[in-house]
Order: sequence, then structure tokens, then C-alpha cells
Amino acid sequence: MWRAIKEHSVVATTISLFVGLGAVIAVLAGLANIWVAMSRDTVPEFLTKRGWAMALPPWQAAVAICFGLVILVLQFAILREAYKQPPIPNVLYPVVVIYEHLNALNSPATNQVRALFERAGWKVNLLRTDVPRHANGVWLHGGTDIERNVARWGLHTVGIAPQIDYHDDKPPSLQVIVGAFQLQDRRDEAAQIVAQRDSLKVVLEETQREREAIRGALGDEIARLKDAREVIDRERLMCKRSFALARISWFGELTRINNWPFFQVIIRFADYKDFALAERLEQLLKEQTKWAAIRLDGMNNPVLKPDRKFKVIFVSGTDQRFDPLITAVQDGNLLECSIGQRIDAQHDLVIEVLPTVEG
Repeated sequence: MWRAIKEHSVVATTISLFVGLGAVIAVLAGLANIWVAMSRDTVPEFLTKRGWAMALPPWQAAVAICFGLVILVLQFAILREAYKQPPIPNVLYPVVVIYEHLNALNSPATNQVRALFERAGWKVNLLRTDVPRHANGVWLHGGTDIERNVARWGLHTVGIAPQIDYHDDKPPSLQVIVGAFQLQDRRDEAAQIVAQRDSLKVVLEETQREREAIRGALGDEIARLKDAREVIDRERLMCKRSFALARISWFGELTRINNWPFFQVIIRFADYKDFALAERLEQLLKEQTKWAAIRLDGMNNPVLKPDRKFKVIFVSGTDQRFDPLITAVQDGNLLECSIGQRIDAQHDLVIEVLPTVEG
């Protein structure tokens, strides 16, 4: 029952208040009836005729008062149990036994270890030992895993790295055995860290300077290689153009050696913007081939239509006898535009400079 009252303390409080209020009313009513019964006042005549009385018999009022008081005491007990706080457990501080090895008597490490555990609230017992395996270093032996981990963490904060002794004698409390141990000064350690930081900083600065120097040298070398590549590209282009011009000259000479029948070269264009390109092509063929029948045709009849792939189209007959000329112009990129070829049943060579596709 008490457990249910604690779990539902709000409900128990509400019910207790109502029951306690009824008990208080019962006690007050009993006291009032006793006072009226002991009073000299009489009941008015009109109430007596109706069968009314001002008070109960005294023993009934006393029973009501006692019943109300018992109810009140019971409700107070219920409320006290509902809001009773659990007792605070008596937590004992852990116990540590610090053993000072005979090889490390009066060692400052022992005093530092003792002060560490005392500040942490441990109960410290100081003893001595001569176990050979504990002659050097600081050891932890016995205790629970939690106690050993806490002790190891605390000793690390003061610059001590303890070792764990796992022998099976199982002492009742944690043991810290301090053997011969050279406690390093934290200031010296800090000074070493600062010196190491400064040396690393110097090395980093030197590395950055070397990196910048290498980056500058690489930039200069890349720029030099780019310039050399541009020179090579220009020379290669000049070689290709010179070779293409030589092939065109050779083709023109070949037509005269083989006594080709008379033919014309007609360069057609439709847009005035293409006149310079047509004129350049005319000048190229006249200088290299020495052909006499080369003329420009800007009448645009039939109509020249734009082509998305080619700007200039060579139209030759089915015998394809002008292919060496067309190939030389393409390989040398003499017109610096896209060049195509179309076969048509005709004797002359027609070169169409097509309008440029807008958009």
C-alpha cells in the first residue's frame, strides 16, 4: 500500500485533504455540541415543538471528536510517507595503501603521490616494502578496475606513468608501490616542448621558403616551355604552309607538263563580307599555279546556301583530278577555315565561298 501511495502521491494528497477536511469538520461539530450541551441556553419553544435539539448527548460528541482526531493522524501519516525522502547512503571514501620501496626511501615521488590521493579524498595508509619486482618505477596492484583506472589517470596528471601488477594475491584495497623513480620537472618538460615547437617552426618556415622557390622555378620553367611550344607550333605551321604551297606549285606545273585541256577556276561568293577571302584564294592560286583562267563570281546565281560544317567547298568533276590541290589547301590550312569537297559532272573547278551561318 505504501508503495502505491508513493507512486501516486498527487492522488493520495488530494484524497487525504478531503478526508482530513471531513475529520476537522467532525471534530469541530463535536466540540460545538459539547459546548451547547454545557451551555445554559435553552432551545427556543418553536423548535422544541418541532422535535429539534441544540446538541447531541456528550458521549456521542466525544466519540465524533476521537474519530476525527484518529482520521487526522492517519492522514498525516499517509502524507508523510508519500513525501518521505529516501535516506542518503553513507558513502565511504576508497582506501589506498601507498608502499614506499626501500630502494626509494624519502623519494619526492612518494610525497607527491600521497598528496594527490589525499586531495582527492582517499583514505591513505603509508607502508614500506622490499619486493624485488617493485624496486623500479611506480606500480598499481589490487583494487577494482575503476579504482585502478582513476589512479592511473590521476598519476598521469602529475607526470607519472604507472605500471599494473597483475599478480594473484588480491589485496583488499588498491596499492600504489613507489620504487626508484625520477620525477620529471614539469617546467623542464614545458621548456622542452617550447624548444621543440620553436625548432619545428623554423623547419616549417624553411620548408615554406623552399616550396615558394620551387614554385617560382616551376612557374618560370612552365612559362619557358609554353613559349617554346608556341615557337614550335608557329614553325610547324610555317612548315606545313610552305610544304602546302610547294605542293600547289608542283600541281600547277604538272597540269602544264601533262597538257591538260583548257579549264577555268571560278571562285563564287554571295556575301560582300566574304570578298576578302575570295580575293585571297584567287591571289593564292594565281601565284602558285600560274593559271590564267581564274576569276571571281559574285552574282550568286545559283544561290549559295550556308553550310554549318564548311565555309569553302571545292566542286570538281567525277575524275577528281583536282584532289591533290584540295588536299594541299586543307593540310596547310591556307584559308584558315573549314574546307569541304563535292563531286559534280563538270569540267571546270568551282570554289564556293558560302555565307556564314548566323546564330
